[in-house]
Amino acid sequence: MAFRFILIISLSVLLIVSCDQDTKDFNNLREIIYNGENIINEEIWIKADEKVIIEAGTKITFGPNGSFQIEGEFEAIANVDQPIILVGNDALAAHTIIHTYDNNSVNLLMEHVQINNGLIFSESENNRFIEVHINNNKMLESDDAMIRTWRGSFLFENGSIKGNNTGEGLLVHSSKEPIVRNSVFDSIPDAVEFIESSDGEIANCFFYYMADDGVDNNNCQRTKIINNEFYGITDRAIEIGSDGFGLSEEIHIENNLFVDCHIGINIKESSTASVSQATFYHTRLNIELLYGSSVNFPTSLNLFNSVMSGEHAWISNNENCIFTFTNLMSDQAIEGMEEVLVTEIEFRDPDFFDFEIVSSEFPLSQNSSNMGYQK
Repeated sequence: MAFRFILIISLSVLLIVSCDQDTKDFNNLREIIYNGENIINEEIWIKADEKVIIEAGTKITFGPNGSFQIEGEFEAIANVDQPIILVGNDALAAHTIIHTYDNNSVNLLMEHVQINNGLIFSESENNRFIEVHINNNKMLESDDAMIRTWRGSFLFENGSIKGNNTGEGLLVHSSKEPIVRNSVFDSIPDAVEFIESSDGEIANCFFYYMADDGVDNNNCQRTKIINNEFYGITDRAIEIGSDGFGLSEEIHIENNLFVDCHIGINIKESSTASVSQATFYHTRLNIELLYGSSVNFPTSLNLFNSVMSGEHAWISNNENCIFTFTNLMSDQAIEGMEEVLVTEIEFRDPDFFDFEIVSSEFPLSQNSSNMGYQK
């Protein structure tokens, strides 16, 4: 195994008479460094005063019993020319290769990392994944997430997950301002799910061919879901609700594209959301509102400047639900919604994913630059 131990003692330590034992001394961590090619066949426990550093160009293959169990710090930072590669075992069952614990672990940091068939479970305070690309060929259970975090900050940026429509993608619990942006999710159910989190952002992402939902929010507040594209989602592209965790409120869904999805946007269980500049194309059910708990706690959705086109242009509105809209256009009539502008809708080139509207009729004072999805 290619690693070395380095003990760093800062000169400043000699000047310290006393310190707060609850504050980690990052200048005095024992560094455990991995480089080259490595095989790990057992649990490697990292203590609270230790830090794993995986250097650029390193490859680690985990055997059936191999994993990092981290009570300290973890850093895997590489570059585009020398990525780090982490490989889970060959068995079909789930394999958690990194597990951090909340009693002492502060940072889980990854940049330019390729993960194959390995899961991450983190209770670290800071979780940062930049240019992290995950592939999964295992037959996972529904709650086996590629990355699951249970507290603290969360950033997944410029990354990707490619799966086989088993397991889940990013499952983020109890986070303040979690961010997922500029990333691609392909064939991974529940690709991005926030639970009991607030002020999050899911932006500039692509979601392809999922056997379940694309984006979930359960007991979340003020999430911004903006500038995303959803293709071929066989359940709900976006689901806003509780699923037993509590209702979601003030969810802001802006400038999103839904193509060939089963359901575009689902709001349920007394949750509230606003949707603006959405384009629904060949989606079976564009908007679905479900299960307001009572007339005093309705499910609520406000829809603005949106476009519905294709085989269906339907909206399902159940009991104890409030649905309002302004500037909605469709290429077919929608039952009970006489104020919708019904007109022929022509897109520039939908076969090549160009959904700019080139037809000429719009709601009063609106035009192609503010109706529907803008690339």
